[in-house]
Amino acid sequence: MKLTRAALQKIVPNGNGIILQQMEDKLQGWGPTFGLNSDDEILQFLAQLFHESVGLTRFLENLNYSSPARLIAVWPKRFPNLASAKPYAGNPQALANKVYASRMGNGDEASGDGWRYRGRGGLQATGRAMYQNISAILSHDFVANPDDMVDPKWILPSALAVAKILKLGSIHDFIQDTKALNGGTTGLAERQAYYKRLQNAFAGT
Repeated sequence: MKLTRAALQKIVPNGNGIILQQMEDKLQGWGPTFGLNSDDEILQFLAQLFHESVGLTRFLENLNYSSPARLIAVWPKRFPNLASAKPYAGNPQALANKVYASRMGNGDEASGDGWRYRGRGGLQATGRAMYQNISAILSHDFVANPDDMVDPKWILPSALAVAKILKLGSIHDFIQDTKALNGGTTGLAERQAYYKRLQNAFAGT
């Protein structure tokens, strides 16, 4: 298989050009270091990456929910009623600090870690512990410099680090990989559609 920027751009036409070029130049060489040891594992990884990043266009979690009802739907355990959700609607920083407090290596709500280590990068790395693990793998301090995770030069390496941490591809089960990434199967149909398009694009190359 030979990944090319041109073929990838047909699948994600609005995708960031720096990242697409890095995929052509380096992804297959980097893959085994991060646990992606076959062409199929690389294509599965790309399908997940394309979905999570909205076609390589979005690398920062959007936590700006204007409706309290939507907050209840997304986080029913955190917001059992409209009164509890209302202060966090339209307040993404407060929301992140609330919903990500005291888990994933974060401090309590007052620490600000929820906002500081909200979802970033191609696979939406979230939480201080994940940032620490990625930092160790890539020898770059994302804990002290979390916004570096959205720098195009770090999008692919950090996504590969997430793949290594979560062991994506190791059990050859696309649904389990999806659950490992987002805790459920949200967006599964689109993820699978990306995977099929990638298979077709690079069959026999």
